Amino acid sequence: MAEKIYWNEKMETISAEEQKALETEGLKKQLDYVYRMSPFYRKKFEEAGVNPDQFKKHEDLSRFPFTTKDELRKSQEEFGGLGGHQCAPISKIIRIQGTSGTTGRPLLIGLT
Repeated sequence: MAEKIYWNEKMETISAEEQKALETEGLKKQLDYVYRMSPFYRKKFEEAGVNPDQFKKHEDLSRFPFTTKDELRKSQEEFGGLGGHQCAPISKIIRIQGTSGTTGRPLLIGLT
């Protein structure tokens, strides 16, 4: 059996500047992805007057809207299934996680 490696020296010793650059790149990819794949997020971004092309640095994230649990519940009511916030095709979803619904209707989240 192959030995598991728990220490990634390159990633765990990068400078704060390098880490911020990696985070910025990841955030940019995520914003692009949800904008392309989700009618919910595309509408939310457009209503806030932003699009993923406007994200250049960490500070730009404050221009993007927050999402609340109530909005996700409403999305499921409006679109059915996992809601309009679902970004992955159903064929990529391997698990559906549900909340208990103690603060309202249960919320279903598809995981890839």
